[in-house]
Order: sequence, then C-alpha cells, then structure tokens
Amino acid sequence: MKKRFFLYVDALDVINDLSLKERGELLTAIYKHHKEEPCELSPLVKVAFTPIRNQFIRDDNAYQEICESKRKNANKRWSKDEDDANAYKSMQLHANECNSMQNDATDADMTRHDMTSIDKTRQDNKDKISLDKNTVGEDKGKSKEENAQELEFRLQ
Repeated sequence: MKKRFFLYVDALDVINDLSLKERGELLTAIYKHHKEEPCELSPLVKVAFTPIRNQFIRDDNAYQEICESKRKNANKRWSKDEDDANAYKSMQLHANECNSMQNDATDADMTRHDMTSIDKTRQDNKDKISLDKNTVGEDKGKSKEENAQELEFRLQ
C-alpha cells in the first residue's frame, strides 16, 4: 500500500458543495478505498467520490508503470557481463581521483587565503606597534621601554 495519495484541486469544487456530514462520508470513502475495504455511500456522495476514485486508480497505474520502468532499467544496468562490470569499477576509480583533485584544489585555495590573511594581520600588527611606540611613555607613568616591551608581549 502506498503511503500517500493526491487529491486534485478540481475535486475541491465538488467537495465544497457537500454538507459537513457528506464531506465526512466522502473522507471515510477515500480512507476505505485506500484500505481496500467496501463502503456504502449515499447517492450524492457516490457521485462526488466516483471521479476522485477514478483519479486514484489512474495515479496508481501511472505509479506502477514508473516503478516497472525503473526496475527494468536497474536490471539492465546491473545484469551486464563481466567486462562491463569492470568498466564500472574503472569509472568509479576515475570518479574518486576527480574528487581527490577537487579537494586538493579547494585545500590550496584555502591555504592561499589563510596565508594572505596572516600576512595582512602581521602588517596590521606592525603598524600598531610603530604607532604605539610613538605614544609610549604616556601610559601609567612607565618608561617608553617598559611600555614597548609590554606592547610587544601582548601582540605575540
């Protein structure tokens, strides 16, 4: 049994014209149809349910055709002789090599980006040190050398 079904929008117009009791009866009929149980319906609900049921049957037939087509294609793919099976192994090896090369290229790009970022950070730190060395001696009454040593220690 399938886990879902489609209720098409054009069926909503018919459902909208039913009373709440008839809508409940229709929903019960849909449920019983999918459980393959018999159901007694009032004439009006039967008129509303028949096109919906027919659509369910068409959808199920189309689904079965798709499944059969995919099953045949899978059997063709995996029932080839030994030479073809080796070709699949070779294709897989090439795919793995391709993935490896792509990973290497990505790693190289990341390393290049990281090195550029590190160089920029180093230059920024040098600029800060030279700027701070010019203003050293104004901090907490320490000598210029003590402030410069403390600043260099903090930047390491």
